[in-house]
Amino acid sequence: MGIRDAEEFFLASLIQDVGMLALEQSVPGLYENLPDQSREATIIEHERAKIGVDHAFVGSWLLERWHFSERIQQVVATSHDPGGVTSADANGLFGRCVALTSMIAEVFLDQTDDPQFQALADAAEEHLGMDKEKLGELLEEIRIMIPEAEAIFETQILAQSSAEHIMDEAREALMIRNLHALQTVTSLQSQADSLENRTKELEETSRRDPLTGLYNRGFLEDAFARATEDNQPLSIAFADLDKFKSVNDTYGHQAGDQILTTTAKILGANVRSTDVVARYGGEEVIIVFPNTDRELVNTICARIVRAFQGTRHDVGTTEELIVTISVGTATHCREDELESSAAFVNAADKALYTAKLKGRNRSVPYDQIEKLKVG
Repeated sequence: MGIRDAEEFFLASLIQDVGMLALEQSVPGLYENLPDQSREATIIEHERAKIGVDHAFVGSWLLERWHFSERIQQVVATSHDPGGVTSADANGLFGRCVALTSMIAEVFLDQTDDPQFQALADAAEEHLGMDKEKLGELLEEIRIMIPEAEAIFETQILAQSSAEHIMDEAREALMIRNLHALQTVTSLQSQADSLENRTKELEETSRRDPLTGLYNRGFLEDAFARATEDNQPLSIAFADLDKFKSVNDTYGHQAGDQILTTTAKILGANVRSTDVVARYGGEEVIIVFPNTDRELVNTICARIVRAFQGTRHDVGTTEELIVTISVGTATHCREDELESSAAFVNAADKALYTAKLKGRNRSVPYDQIEKLKVG
């Protein structure tokens, strides 16, 4: 629908039902008699009958006290009613889209015999002007993306679990994360003395590229050494913008610099917080994926390629420009250990070269080069 504020939109959609968590804690037993598959409208009606307000009102009230923006407060207050924010309102389209995300989620999660497709289609047409064909394409795109999201975030989005089971999983994940953190702290402590002098010499500014803000290539050396020492898998992606020289020649170096800056933002938005994006030189970029195996890095890089396919750059002409990216991946692990970081980069570079020869705009893993019959 052309909404530009993707991060704020995601946040508003994510927390739109935060009022239910508050009510469940402050009004014990409020939701006990509701069927597991209760829909939003049923829940709202139940809340109003029991306590006189609904969770949308409570969520907005909480967000006001937590000093969230007025925009998010408003759309959360109307999150159960797509028509609650009119088209004349500055937040109209934003609010109606947030409200419809809840209906879309219900369609995917509903296990009853009547998943309310028609209600969603009617609401999408009424509030967004989206016809059934367009809605169907959107739902199919979401369906295809769910398994990928489940793999990246190591969760089961469509699993039907009780709240207690989810909390148990969260506690277990937190415990495991804390154990990993403890192991990391212990390991770092043992290395502290030997690294102290070198650490003082490595300032953050010297490790980042001044144009894009990305790490420079020296970061990979440390990552490779740590992965080898800790016996953990390490994956990298060697990426290169397709036909970037012609972009500079046609639109000028200022437009090229703008595209490089946007490239850094796209990559940052499509990798995890534990991954590191480093500029290797020119339009070439290396992405370091700690503790990541082949299957997962290939999933993430396929998503990166799609993100570039869907990004349009304003280069001062009547037509917006699309710049695609080619990616080669390699994995250093116990089963396929590489002798040095240089060999590691060389493997990813060969995979990138293969991606270029096979037509660009794609991601190719190093272990697939022979199957693709490219030398």
